[in-house]
Amino acid sequence: MAYFWGILLLSYMGIILCLFGCFTIATTVPQDTLDFNTQRSLLHTSIAFGFLHLYFEIRQFTWKPLRYISYIWNWFGNGC
Repeated sequence: MAYFWGILLLSYMGIILCLFGCFTIATTVPQDTLDFNTQRSLLHTSIAFGFLHLYFEIRQFTWKPLRYISYIWNWFGNGC
């Protein structure tokens, strides 16, 4: 069972990295390098990943609210 949760954690962290990667590419690369459709699709992808991340956070909060609030890394966002 620990193997399953380890794989799930890695995939969740991969989704978060894709979210930040798509957003970073879409916002920092100059507009003459990326065409409008590519930039738009990267921003839409980052929005979709953001909603997926928000879904997981809401699920964690509704599952055990006191544990979620008392966990100090949730105060700083993404364990930064």
